[in-house]
Amino acid sequence: MVQKIIECMKDDKYRRIGIYGNGGIGKTTVLKALLSAPEIKDKFDFLIQVTVSRYWSRKKIQLEIARQIELSMEGIQSADELASKLFHALQSRKYLLLLDDVWDSINLAALGINLESHSRLVVATRSVHICKNVASDRQIEVGALSWKEAWNLFQEQVGGVINSPSIRPRAEAIVSECGGLPLMIIVIGRALAKESDVSGWRLVLGNLLSVTGLESGDVENCDEALLQKLKVGYDKLHDYDLKCCFLYCVLFPEDHNIQIIELINYWIQEGLVTGNSADASRKGFRIVRHLTEASLVEPVDGVSIKMHDLIRDLASWIILSEEGSLDFLVGRKFNKVGNQELMLEPRTISIAKSPQKLPRVENCLLSRAGAGLQLPPKESEWEEAEMIFLMDNDISKLPEELNCRKLKMLFLQRNRRLTTIPASFFNSMPRLQVVNLSKTNIRSLPASLYSLSGLQALILRHCPCLSEISPRIGEVKSIEILDLTGTEIYSLPHSIGQLSSLKHLHVSFYAYVDDKKFHNKHKNLVPCGIISELQSLEELSIEVQSGDTQWNTDAEFVAKELSNLNKLDTLCICFPEIKFLRTFLGSSPAWKADNLRKFKFVIGHDIKRSASRVPRHAEQDYDQQHKCLRYVSTDIDHIPNEVKEVLKRATAFYLDHQSRIRSLTEFGIQIIRQLKFCTVSECSDIESIVDGGSIIDEIALPNLSHLSLHYLWNLNKIWKGEITAESFKALKVLSVHTCPRLGFVLSCSMVQYFPSLEDLTVEDCASMTEIILCEMQTEVCSAEIPKLKKLELRYLPQLLRICHQSYQYIEHLNIKYCPKFESN
Repeated sequence: MVQKIIECMKDDKYRRIGIYGNGGIGKTTVLKALLSAPEIKDKFDFLIQVTVSRYWSRKKIQLEIARQIELSMEGIQSADELASKLFHALQSRKYLLLLDDVWDSINLAALGINLESHSRLVVATRSVHICKNVASDRQIEVGALSWKEAWNLFQEQVGGVINSPSIRPRAEAIVSECGGLPLMIIVIGRALAKESDVSGWRLVLGNLLSVTGLESGDVENCDEALLQKLKVGYDKLHDYDLKCCFLYCVLFPEDHNIQIIELINYWIQEGLVTGNSADASRKGFRIVRHLTEASLVEPVDGVSIKMHDLIRDLASWIILSEEGSLDFLVGRKFNKVGNQELMLEPRTISIAKSPQKLPRVENCLLSRAGAGLQLPPKESEWEEAEMIFLMDNDISKLPEELNCRKLKMLFLQRNRRLTTIPASFFNSMPRLQVVNLSKTNIRSLPASLYSLSGLQALILRHCPCLSEISPRIGEVKSIEILDLTGTEIYSLPHSIGQLSSLKHLHVSFYAYVDDKKFHNKHKNLVPCGIISELQSLEELSIEVQSGDTQWNTDAEFVAKELSNLNKLDTLCICFPEIKFLRTFLGSSPAWKADNLRKFKFVIGHDIKRSASRVPRHAEQDYDQQHKCLRYVSTDIDHIPNEVKEVLKRATAFYLDHQSRIRSLTEFGIQIIRQLKFCTVSECSDIESIVDGGSIIDEIALPNLSHLSLHYLWNLNKIWKGEITAESFKALKVLSVHTCPRLGFVLSCSMVQYFPSLEDLTVEDCASMTEIILCEMQTEVCSAEIPKLKKLELRYLPQLLRICHQSYQYIEHLNIKYCPKFESN
């Protein structure tokens, strides 16, 4: 194919050459190969390649050409001026201009392109009609691969599993169904590369055989059939997080080079990738690698990726034709919108039997996320859209009113310059169901929003200037999700209780807890009686500022009202007094029936402080757990039974500022048995984490994977007395910070009971002399932690050694400010 184009280019009568063929046939690959051909490189002064795409503009093409020929456009404003400057710059120069992904006729003269006898144009398009119009001199069809070429390419993707006698016949049939299209062969081949079960091959083949229309000469029908078949690559992604992150990529402008780090940051902000910053970043890079290996995104330059235009069509088509496919943008924490199940469990979606028409997909999806917009798109672009994605821009002003009769979802989050929404903005959006204004600086909601009779989700997370919600919110009876986390609101209006459909309510009260004007104006953070009226509520989160005395009053009646919520399955709340917790445990049907799949309880008077002394990443790790208990400073001289009752169901425990507890075993060894995550901070009387002397032949903390210890002034041993086999067997991460009396972490006899330990951090322990204490006086200790990969030792002034054994097997060793340390 490349040689055929080169031969045509030698003839002056073929200045405008066009190649055409189905999406995924390899047109872009042909253009890249053409640019790399030795006879091309030496023939022209300029080699210019521009991806035009559906949403092209005259000026966009001109600026890209100017960039590639290093032509300054300073002071040039209009497209006509650009055309004039390009014309003069290219006049009498030999250049090859490649226009890829062309969807419409293009007036070359209007661009400033005048093909003289020594220059050439090559156009790539799916449509033979456009090919004839733009490249009038010669048109060449890019044909499909031969069956043998297709089979060899498929083999390269799949690997050795293809030679299995039970799989090979189905593999051959799948190759035939790919129609010789390289992109489809690669995507489906990669999807099946690790599939050794013949039933998986049988299912894929069945799905492919059910698709018709690929042989049609009609571009639209062919593209629809291609999407249905390509969807195998999406369906075979092994978990829902991967699918969500893949779909998120379509929110960027077409043919946009997406910076990988920027993309991962967006995933983290949307809650698609979780964990502390380091873990989330690592997970994000793994997801990018998986999507790249699946050929659903393409690497560009080592720091960016992009989506093939056909893969982008696939993602757009999935978003518009699959129910719930965009639920991840409503919020990970929610499990239902309407009748749609959200992301509690991974899903596999079969090929849609009635897909959206491709032109409809493009008309219905207005996506300009992260495009650097300062002004919103033209009003005409909004009119046909069902979903609009304008997040991560610099939009500061919205139109007064738009005619968006079909619009269902509007995402404007992280437009931080947006401070005001016009009063009539939502007037002509009768079908709007989801609005996300998170991380904008809006001060209030416009009156027109309260007239949206079908609104289901209103997301206002982390709007720092929003201090009040109008009582008119009670008029929006259809709302199921209301998220006010991180706002500055003083109080919920009484009318919240009128939202009979409300299933998810998230609110935080961080504004001026000591402000007397506030207390005069608002008697309660949560007005008495409204929680009990929300009979549909499934998820409730109330975050309060530490030291908020008003919550101490409100918590008493809120605890009682929770007894009316029969559908509750998620609860995040603070019980400042044990008696409030006792009320909840004794009356809540959700607690009694063990129906809370997720809870985060703070019990006690939270400590008011400007910043936590526990590192942020440790706090983040705790926040990622699903069943959490934080037990904070109380005046009680014993451990209440109510605390033990909650702890027995918790998988994460944060013991904070407790002064009368000497060891975790005081809570009961069986009660803490199921814990997976534990943080102990600023407990002045803690002497050991587990007191082996108080338990006989009992296994302690066998499921614990993460243990984090901070500011324990009297801790002298992690384990006191004899250790029982199977104790700590799952522990992977151990962090010890500012424990001045701790002389060692483990003894050599204990090491064998930590077979899973991978990450050990010890910091600011003034008495620490050895990490692993050798108890044998007459011979050298040979103990080592078999799976230890990461060891960080910092600010240990008395540390002499890690142990007597070599530690060279550790992959990541970081030792700082340990002046007495002896290197082995």
